[in-house]
Amino acid sequence: MTSIAYDPDEFGITAFRLLYDRIQGKASRQICHLVNPQLPSVAMIWSLSIGIIGTAFMAGSVFAVTHQPPIYWLCILLAVPAFIGWILPYFV
Repeated sequence: MTSIAYDPDEFGITAFRLLYDRIQGKASRQICHLVNPQLPSVAMIWSLSIGIIGTAFMAGSVFAVTHQPPIYWLCILLAVPAFIGWILPYFV
């Protein structure tokens, strides 16, 4: 009776282990970025602040136009800085 020797690499176990280790390393690095995020830059803080202020102006513009009777001049007056506040962060 002949005995069949078991070859661990016959089923690609070594290749699987190398792939697993590589994926595990990538996952560990990504988790480190999530756990230890970098501080936001000054440009990001300015951009978010300008965008939020622009959104507040747009909310005021919407409230002005939905008021009974609508105040169109106030809607337009508030919409101009609102759109500027939405566009300007792309250039900061």
